[in-house]
Amino acid sequence: MNFRIDGCVMTNPGKVRSNNEDNYNLFGVYRDDVNDYIRTVEMSAPQGYSLAAVLDGMGGESAGEVASVIAAQNVSACPLDQVRTVGLEQMKLANQKVCEETTRRGGRRMGTTYVGAYIENDKFTVANVGDSRCYLFRGGVLTALSKDHSMGQRMIDSGVMSEEEARKTKSWHELTQHFGIFPEEFTIEPYFTGVYEFADGDELLLCSDGLTDMLVDAEISAIMAAPAEIKEKVSKLVNAALDKGGRDNCTVMILRAVSLETEEQTIPFDGAMPAAVKPEPQPIPAPAPAVPVAEIPAPAVQTAEIPAPQPVAAPAPAVPPVATPVAQPAPQRPVQSAAYAAPAADPEVTEEEIKLQKSVKTLTIVMIILIVLFVGLGAALLYLLLF
Repeated sequence: MNFRIDGCVMTNPGKVRSNNEDNYNLFGVYRDDVNDYIRTVEMSAPQGYSLAAVLDGMGGESAGEVASVIAAQNVSACPLDQVRTVGLEQMKLANQKVCEETTRRGGRRMGTTYVGAYIENDKFTVANVGDSRCYLFRGGVLTALSKDHSMGQRMIDSGVMSEEEARKTKSWHELTQHFGIFPEEFTIEPYFTGVYEFADGDELLLCSDGLTDMLVDAEISAIMAAPAEIKEKVSKLVNAALDKGGRDNCTVMILRAVSLETEEQTIPFDGAMPAAVKPEPQPIPAPAPAVPVAEIPAPAVQTAEIPAPQPVAAPAPAVPPVATPVAQPAPQRPVQSAAYAAPAADPEVTEEEIKLQKSVKTLTIVMIILIVLFVGLGAALLYLLLF
């Protein structure tokens, strides 16, 4: 089956940060002006193979956005059977370029995460470094395809904490992989999924943690489930993150697979590439609250194809989302018990009282000895006077 892949991406600095360190690469188009903080781009993938990616820069001030734009410039599309070779070399080159810029700036550290969807005709695969994510939305079910490289994810995988608990720790944002690591420190090891086949209507969601830190998967799934064009869904997701606080830069990209065999049911595509659109600064009104959906099952990344999803009925509003079971729980780390408290001494006999009692006994003995001596001396004097 032949497909057309339509894409839309929006990036926003959020409500707290003064700059936007995020970037993207949508079929070769990226944000080359780092001062263009808010931007929306819509376009369709070219024929053959293509790449769509989201990057989250780190480093503060101008460093993070420099790292993310360097990486966006150095990754590109390649055939799916070359993603683990050519694609990997591109990622290593992007890491090298970021390190070189770090050295050029006097050693001030900078870095960026990366998640990319590599597409070839009716198939795709995903690779990521860091905690930017890729989800597949198919048949009403949202499935995470990427895997976070973070200490928080390690604690979840080992069974030490639930996701809810890990989100509250500082380790949640402590990355174990990202671009900007010098070769002598660490070796970049991207996470690769298997190769999957598109189904008509499939949607790939790529995003920075500015979205996933503000919304849990069930909230994201509820927005994705509402019938809408992908630009509207992207806007709703970004604005939902802003409504929850917008503590970080937020970049959201959605790719939709449209079967050319059912093209008459969709708006015809004229092949023109729309220009970038800068939206008004006012936030788009938030959509009506959606019914939470069931927690997202773990992705089956070892298979060559994604099995057809089973329809999932939305749960009643009063029932909270069910936590995702851990894939391979390790033995639970024993919880350290409270420190053992030694029993207190007998409150009736204190150390001072014991010392006082000893003193009294000693004084009594001395007094008895003195009395005996005085009595003896008195008796002796009396004897001398009488005799």
